[in-house]
Amino acid sequence: MKVVTLTYKDVVDKVEKLILAIDFQPEVIIGVMNGAKFMINQFKQSEKFNTSYFIDTKLQRETEKVKKKKIVRVILKMLPYALLNRLRIIESKKVQSKIKNIDLVTLNNLSLTIENLPGIELKNILIIDDAVDSGKTLYIIQNQLMKKYPKAKIKSAVIAWTITESIVQPDYYLFKDTLVRYPWSKDFKS
Repeated sequence: MKVVTLTYKDVVDKVEKLILAIDFQPEVIIGVMNGAKFMINQFKQSEKFNTSYFIDTKLQRETEKVKKKKIVRVILKMLPYALLNRLRIIESKKVQSKIKNIDLVTLNNLSLTIENLPGIELKNILIIDDAVDSGKTLYIIQNQLMKKYPKAKIKSAVIAWTITESIVQPDYYLFKDTLVRYPWSKDFKS
């Protein structure tokens, strides 16, 4: 598995390519924060989605709690990319080894409130995020949307699909089997 580092300019270019690849006209686009925060602004500016309604939602992974500690962030900024890449690969392999043990029944029973969803029946919904790793976040969001809008087509678009064994496969992606370091990543060096 390789690691790619993207600057903000690179992300703008990648999001533009992702937008062009989407052959789906959603009524609603849901951005998964924090990863899609930068992306959703670009989607909003695209003429392709000028009739879409935009919503954001957030789920937090356990590993993010550790990375938010100030001392950890300082250490991550000091380490060379070669070592940070190794750490990313190790973390990804841990996630990959746990995928087969993910309890889908428990995930199905989780309740997530997505604020500001329209009360009308929707036909097409697009979920955007920067990456899919285990797929748990995307699975939970899709499951909640299917409960509320059982007749809707729900698709997803990400820049990176990092683990192909994820429990959900994104419909649109640019990188596969690749770990992407974004400008908003805790280990990105500006």
